[in-house]
Amino acid sequence: MSAKANVKVLTMALWATFAAPASAQSDDAAALAELMQTLEEETEVATRTRMNRDFVPGMVTVLEGAELRDLGARTVWEGLAYVPGLQTEIDARGVPTLTARGIYFPFNSGSIRILLNGYAIGREDLAANGSALQLPITLVERVEFVRGPGSVIYGDYAFQGMINIVTRQGANEMVAGLDNGGGQTLDALHRFDLGQFAVSTALGWRNSSEAVLPVGFLAAEQLRSLFVRAERGGLRLLAQGEHRRLGEISGAIADPGQSDTSYTVAAEYTRAIGARASLRTHLQFLDNDYESGEVRLGPNSFKLGFAGSQLRVGAELSLEAERSHWLFGVDGLRGDIDRATYRGLPPRPGLPPRPTLIRNESRRATGAFAQAQVSPTDALQITLGARFDDNSVVGSRLTPRVSLVWQPAARHVLKAQYAQGYRSPTFFELYGDGSVNRNLDFEVNTTSELSYILRNAQHTFRATVYRSDIDDMVFLDARIPAFRNVGEARSRGVELEWEGVLAPQWRWRSSVSYARARDNRNLQLVAEDIGRSPNWLGGFGVLWRPRDDVTIGLDLNHVGSRDAAAIGDGEYQRIDVALTWRNAFGLPIDVRSGIDNLGNARTVQIVTGPTGSTSNLYQNRVAYVSLGWRL
Repeated sequence: MSAKANVKVLTMALWATFAAPASAQSDDAAALAELMQTLEEETEVATRTRMNRDFVPGMVTVLEGAELRDLGARTVWEGLAYVPGLQTEIDARGVPTLTARGIYFPFNSGSIRILLNGYAIGREDLAANGSALQLPITLVERVEFVRGPGSVIYGDYAFQGMINIVTRQGANEMVAGLDNGGGQTLDALHRFDLGQFAVSTALGWRNSSEAVLPVGFLAAEQLRSLFVRAERGGLRLLAQGEHRRLGEISGAIADPGQSDTSYTVAAEYTRAIGARASLRTHLQFLDNDYESGEVRLGPNSFKLGFAGSQLRVGAELSLEAERSHWLFGVDGLRGDIDRATYRGLPPRPGLPPRPTLIRNESRRATGAFAQAQVSPTDALQITLGARFDDNSVVGSRLTPRVSLVWQPAARHVLKAQYAQGYRSPTFFELYGDGSVNRNLDFEVNTTSELSYILRNAQHTFRATVYRSDIDDMVFLDARIPAFRNVGEARSRGVELEWEGVLAPQWRWRSSVSYARARDNRNLQLVAEDIGRSPNWLGGFGVLWRPRDDVTIGLDLNHVGSRDAAAIGDGEYQRIDVALTWRNAFGLPIDVRSGIDNLGNARTVQIVTGPTGSTSNLYQNRVAYVSLGWRL
């Protein structure tokens, strides 16, 4: 990245930091109350204990769905550009993925665990959970992102981070929209009572004749989402489903597209035990079906894909004392592969891959964790946690976490954390040659962080310095060939966030991050800088309310240069604009319109595999409009 571009990103960040206190001198009660509500926002995603997000161990970014809608985000994936150190990407089939802190993974959305309303919708060992990121932002209440490992509480695959997407509850609204890419959307939310149950439903429907694909490729796309949530006292019942169908892709290379369908049903019950204890039990069934193209095995032809189900059960006991909180949990999982077809590995170097068919395989995993949050003084909190897991295929391991949160003064918070995360091999890594590769072990991410938070009535500033070391990475050893734990990666960086009010009618959110990442995932297994990852990332969004019923949003997303880019240097800036008119024409109707990629900026996305990187060019400017009717 050029020095000029570096100055541009830093200037943007510094302007946001210092302009806010100087401009936000108004005592407008409504604006101050709105900001203070944000500052006092609580989350339980990091520890399963409800706390202010700035006092939980590690760093948690909370993105409000209403704010993201006003800024012009149309999906969860688009809104995640505001998480510092997180690069939002898209592969050649239009599937969203993420790169955290410069260390990429071409599957599982960057080895980041994704939850919908607290439960997984994608099967992690399937290695494809990106469709959840395409959830319409119309249906979203908020998005919580835990940066760094979260495995002590959430177990396998909470490796580089974790996302919890919370859908809207209690709303009655219907939203229809169109865009100039042939997209048609219909989102509906409805709340009603069924006996003693409060029921909330959400439906997302999208058809498009032009899916977001690299320049020169064209395909139709269908997206469906359905959520049903019923609550009565401490009982919660949940049904969730997602479907994406990408039709045959026309272009230089024939591609049959893909189909991805997932659904889950879950039940949980929380019961108080006396005044200071509670017990939560939960049960989840998950089914996944993924198909993509065909492969021949002898005289027969099989569809590439995966079909299987998973059953998870667990319980957590929460105990409160005067200056401490204790959490104990156990969980168990059985994952079944009914059928999986994979292109496989070559029988020996230089030969083509040998297709592999897997049937009726299963794995079991059990885990137990303990977490203690102790406050020796009102200004100091220490969190200690550990988890033990046993996986029937991979083996067992112990995962620790230690954190300290100190508030030396009213507006200042200091944090330090040491945590590990892990992931077990995916199905194609385990069954690369058709049989179980029992020589594979867990990948382990060890991360240390130091953070500082400054909060006042006008703005909040957060800074984090981190180092992440990932060992025993599963990678294709071309000398055998077979998957082995021969990879490693290192990342060092700084992440900065600012948010607040510039004046009664102006609010802003910004982030800047720098990362230096290295790994040895190449044919020679030699450590080098990760060329597909930029050193610099930046995001800036501002909301202006010229009237109480009108909001204008502007969003800037900056991705720095990348050495692996084959199209230019890979650097780009995308600008989105949006206009929201509430209670239009004096009716309970909200009109939204906007333009994604206003300048039609050349956007380069890089897909990397064992044999190298491929640069895909996107240059799509999309104009859209939607009409929402509050019932």
